[in-house]
Amino acid sequence: MSTKSSIKRSFGFFDALAAAFVLVLAALVAFGFYGQGGSDGPLTATVTLDGETIGVYPLATMGEELLLTPEGLSYPLTIRLTSDGAEVIESTCPTLDCQHTGHIHRSGESIICLPNKLVIRLSGGSGDGIDAVIG
Repeated sequence: MSTKSSIKRSFGFFDALAAAFVLVLAALVAFGFYGQGGSDGPLTATVTLDGETIGVYPLATMGEELLLTPEGLSYPLTIRLTSDGAEVIESTCPTLDCQHTGHIHRSGESIICLPNKLVIRLSGGSGDGIDAVIG
């Protein structure tokens, strides 16, 4: 003989309070990730190798593109820097993730080559405006 419990649960005050808390927390986390576009100075590309900065390039003042081939890499690659961003145009690493990242052009974006321990990160610059509209 089985008995079923017929307890009905309704959405109460504490449930609404918990839902509001989760929404506020989600908004704070989203702001932490997306709200740091930064407008502190011109757009700058910083290239680091194994945690050590090997070059800082202010992109806004570049007249023409600059091709970089950092030395001391296990897998040689070529970086193209222009006034509107950066990209890896050629790489010999096995996975080519850095090359597949494509062109980056906004503050906070980065290209990472794990086999070489190389990072290209953009910072500064003014925001491009609205990234997305929700709702």
